[in-house]
Amino acid sequence: MLSRLKLFVALSITGILGVYFCADSSLKIRYYIYNQMDSYQRNKSKIAPYFDEKYYIKNCSFFHKNPSIPAIDHFMLRGWKGSWNETCDPNDWFNVTLFKEKIHKTSHNPFLYFIRSQPQKIEYQHKTVIYSTKDQTVRTWLLINALLQEGIFKPELRLSTQDYKNVDAIPSPFKILQSKGLVVHLDSKASQSLYSSPYWKERFQYDLKHKKKEEQKDNPPVINISEGKVFYKMHYLYRPRKWLDKALLQPQYLNFAKYTDESLQFSVMGQTEEEYSQKMRRYCAAFDLVFTGVPIHLPQERIIPGFLDLFTTQEDFSEQKEFTVSFLLSLGAKGLNSYPKQAGRIYSVRKELWDRQNEIKMKKVFYLSRRDVDKFPKELHDRVMPTDTKKPLFKSHYNVAIENTQQINYFTEKLLDCIAMEVVPIYIGCPNVGDYFDARGMIIVKDLSEMIEKMNTLKEDDYQKFKPYVLENKKRLTALLNLKNQYIKDFFQLFTLN
Repeated sequence: MLSRLKLFVALSITGILGVYFCADSSLKIRYYIYNQMDSYQRNKSKIAPYFDEKYYIKNCSFFHKNPSIPAIDHFMLRGWKGSWNETCDPNDWFNVTLFKEKIHKTSHNPFLYFIRSQPQKIEYQHKTVIYSTKDQTVRTWLLINALLQEGIFKPELRLSTQDYKNVDAIPSPFKILQSKGLVVHLDSKASQSLYSSPYWKERFQYDLKHKKKEEQKDNPPVINISEGKVFYKMHYLYRPRKWLDKALLQPQYLNFAKYTDESLQFSVMGQTEEEYSQKMRRYCAAFDLVFTGVPIHLPQERIIPGFLDLFTTQEDFSEQKEFTVSFLLSLGAKGLNSYPKQAGRIYSVRKELWDRQNEIKMKKVFYLSRRDVDKFPKELHDRVMPTDTKKPLFKSHYNVAIENTQQINYFTEKLLDCIAMEVVPIYIGCPNVGDYFDARGMIIVKDLSEMIEKMNTLKEDDYQKFKPYVLENKKRLTALLNLKNQYIKDFFQLFTLN
């Protein structure tokens, strides 16, 4: 075996060679050097029983670029620093991206860390029982691992003999956790869901007594919520900088997520839509419920369109409306130069409408957003919205609502506020908005020219023709606004807590 001095020299040479030669050559050299090391062989022997070579070769795109060494060595020798975008999992139950970035941040091999890490050497305060079905294996081992590391609850896992005939048949992650203190029992009566485990109620009681209430800041990436006799955490994955940089998953709690693919969100991360979406979907595997407008093909997903939030209240409602069209020019922090024409974005349409407003024949009520008003030319400051509320907009029969992007199942308060205030939206945005609202209560257009053309055909009594469908859409909006809460209610009813 190599001496320490020889090893240091060899690794230094490897680093230099990696600069001048291709990564494949550098990997081969490291493979040769590390395989002479006792510590490397010990680590490999720990990983080997749980490493699925066929799975790794099939799913790791990076391995396909460098297939010159055995798969297990490729997994062990590649770098682990920085953000992890590659799908290079050692098996079908250990999600490298999730564990490394959201469970335990490490610059070393996360799978080796999981195998080697030991619970805190303290006396557990409480014993607790956890159930799990076969399809809940990943979520269950994440929970149990978190409990063992936390050191408050001593978990006892009860599995059904319908799923596992004997202890040797239990999944690998549970075998690893057994070496860390997990007790596993096979029980013919234990065919129950993870979510019916006594643990959740016991956790709630413990936190009520021992945990201090956390101060909630404005727009936090994670919010702690109490539902009956259980706490859960709501993660906002569409606030990427805050959530990616600051939020960690705590598997010992129920974790719900709200996620949407909005181009303005992933673009600020310097990623393509595909890169951002792929990473978010890998994170979503650890959540108990995922509210999303884009199917991610997980059993815990619940389809909810766009951002179901209102920026208005009943105080903004005006019973008496006028035959006018209103519009709020809102662009962004760079004022008139915010978000030029780019694929998937329609911010620029708002500025174009402002510039072409003289083509509109009917009376207009056009305002400039108070947000970042200092970024706009001074000659426009007298057009700023006179109040902090949107009430002046909704005295009109019609309001122009232009979304940030045109995406399936994606709409925002720009549309919803119109519907809530019984105003007819003149709308550019969600292509399938008719799946959610009656299109007869809206004026849906494809582009700005069509919008202006339709506005110029409107007559004063047309609003009354729209009114029945406007009211129907308001009813549908009420149901949509409650959709997430209904899904959560159904979740807790389905998995009755002991």
